Amino acid sequence: MDDDDLIAAGYWQAVARYIDAHFQSTDLAYGFCRANPQSDRREMQHAATAQTVFHIQPQAGRSLRSKIAGLGLGFWVSKTLYQKVGGINPELRTNEDTDFCLKLLGAGARCHNTPSQGAVIFQGDHGRAAASSTTKRYGPRQRARYFKHILDSQAEILATDSKTQSWLWKRYLKMEARAGGMQGYQSLRKAAGLAAGRKRLLAAYWAVWRVLAKLDRR
Repeated sequence: MDDDDLIAAGYWQAVARYIDAHFQSTDLAYGFCRANPQSDRREMQHAATAQTVFHIQPQAGRSLRSKIAGLGLGFWVSKTLYQKVGGINPELRTNEDTDFCLKLLGAGARCHNTPSQGAVIFQGDHGRAAASSTTKRYGPRQRARYFKHILDSQAEILATDSKTQSWLWKRYLKMEARAGGMQGYQSLRKAAGLAAGRKRLLAAYWAVWRVLAKLDRR
């Protein structure tokens, strides 16, 4: 968690009961909850101490994106699974959570979702620039490299869900367009496993963001 966020009372106890009831120590399982965004510290405390019933369940459907979550969302994972995938990639300064979830899914893990709001996330004024989002501290070129690493290293699991694959390509192409140059377009042209029609749509997406980036620099 970020140090200014909270976990709702009873959430971890509910997770523990769910794990004890449904899993063995070697099960490939992970899960997370919904977030309750707050901008007032007192409201955060009130939300975190409110009585909430947590119903945890397997995340249905084939969408990979619905099984990807930030690590601050009451994220839990079995020790066996964590060790099997090699943990969180320390080379990724942003989007390491996306990479981690895809690694878990690629290893055969099943995602378990808590629809209730178990994480209370502070979204108010942090007071100073040094406390701003870590993601925003890195420029588009570096963030583009991280997205490309995820696309390349998780290509096998992404190939099972074209919508999530396109979602990540869009994030990568947007960063490359903002960074300038032709790298994003060239990477797209060389990409294997993308249908020609999807490539054309992604190329148009990159071109729009390249125009917007040029206008923004004027």
